[in-house]
Amino acid sequence: MIMFTGKFTRIVALFLITSTIGNFLGARVLGLYSLSNSIFQFLALFSVFGLYQTINRFAPAYIKTKNGAKLRALTGTAIKYGLFSSILIATVVLALSKQIANFFSAPELVIYLRILILALPAFTLTRILLGISTSHENVNLESLIENIVNPVISLIGIVLVIVLTIPDRYVMSTLLIAHLFSLTAILIAKYFGKLKHLKLVPSFKKFDKEYLIYSRAVFLNTILFFLIKYLDTLMLGYFDTEKNVGIYNAALNVAIIPSIFLTSVNTIYYPTITRLFHEKKDKMVEKLYEDVVRLLTQITIPLSVFTVIYSKELLSLFGNEFEIPMVLMLILVLGTISNLASGPIGFTLNALDKQKLISINSIFSISSAVVLDIILIPKIGIIGAAIGNATAMFVQNSLGVIELYWIRKFTPYNTKIYATFIVSLAYGIAFYLIQRNFNLIGFVSTSRALLIMRLGAVLIVGYLVYLGLIILLGLYSQEDKALVGKLLRRLSFRG
Repeated sequence: MIMFTGKFTRIVALFLITSTIGNFLGARVLGLYSLSNSIFQFLALFSVFGLYQTINRFAPAYIKTKNGAKLRALTGTAIKYGLFSSILIATVVLALSKQIANFFSAPELVIYLRILILALPAFTLTRILLGISTSHENVNLESLIENIVNPVISLIGIVLVIVLTIPDRYVMSTLLIAHLFSLTAILIAKYFGKLKHLKLVPSFKKFDKEYLIYSRAVFLNTILFFLIKYLDTLMLGYFDTEKNVGIYNAALNVAIIPSIFLTSVNTIYYPTITRLFHEKKDKMVEKLYEDVVRLLTQITIPLSVFTVIYSKELLSLFGNEFEIPMVLMLILVLGTISNLASGPIGFTLNALDKQKLISINSIFSISSAVVLDIILIPKIGIIGAAIGNATAMFVQNSLGVIELYWIRKFTPYNTKIYATFIVSLAYGIAFYLIQRNFNLIGFVSTSRALLIMRLGAVLIVGYLVYLGLIILLGLYSQEDKALVGKLLRRLSFRG
């Protein structure tokens, strides 16, 4: 619930950021903003080098066994490498920014990159320090800094850029300030004892190259996962215009909203199953994975259906330039659903030290996406990018689910999951037919506030009807019932 609250805040803030840029600065600026941020995220993979996941892989066991020496060595290695690599990469990008901009045929990209790349050392250190925090199965700090502080500061900055009529090319300074603020916040948290296990000075004296050797496999996987996530934006930036990059990313920001539930689970899921595997509690891991997939499927279907049916209304919130066919949103949402229906499959395989399998899956996934992007984007533009994106996610997740069953006989799918899929399909068709015949929203109102209220009302009613079906058909477990009861009791007690 803590992670969901944080992720929900982040999703809302990012939606407001992109819609504000789209409305006041236009699709072209949003395209440059998205493209430069994608390049930044790619470069950040080299500076973090998989150390966030490496910390989550080893630190829980060191904490469990109270092995302070190895914990300090792990921390020191991550901080030293992160500082050195991030400063080096930032220096190189500052020197080659014109060449990068020319590659994407976007001369204005130069100033965007030069501003944002200055944030790389702060971003890298923040990720490493948050990795240490989550290794203690404490998600509060990460939820606060990464999901609330960073996007909210960025949103405030965007509003100030518009209000103060600062030139568009300085819009990336908002992200620079947000990353610097995030690092400051986590250092303040350390000062006030929120990271009592983090010994910065003793750790900085330690270094163990074995952790970097382990991180190589994780790093390769993070590179491949990045390409799965951002390849469509980069390929669209190469083959198409900045404006279409902006329109596509606006649609993508809406389509990935249902994934908020998966990202909320992932942060605490990985260190938890790492500890459980270390304690030889495989059955608990299998049950946890099965429950996560079932709950993700049941919770996200109504939101997925909603984003497809009301794609026109949702995209109108970004401005008049943002018009897309419903089929584009349908393709993007199907990709998101394939991701949710397999649950945290990548983290589960990673906890089993199956990084090579993850790499192979990613290579197959990316290869299919590259081929489709090269063929389809020049012909059908953003729809081609969406097909490549959805295909990549489907291939990646399907292979992972098959391999997990082959290795450990783990499968999240049972009668209740299959019944949920059937009910969800029927629900989606019925919802679409009702909207088509009765036009529940009425019209795309000139008042955005009124439109948002109508969309919210339809979403809430849709959720209640769907959850009613789940309860009526008994597609829930006793654990679900106990969990809901516990949450209600806590909320009632706090109230």
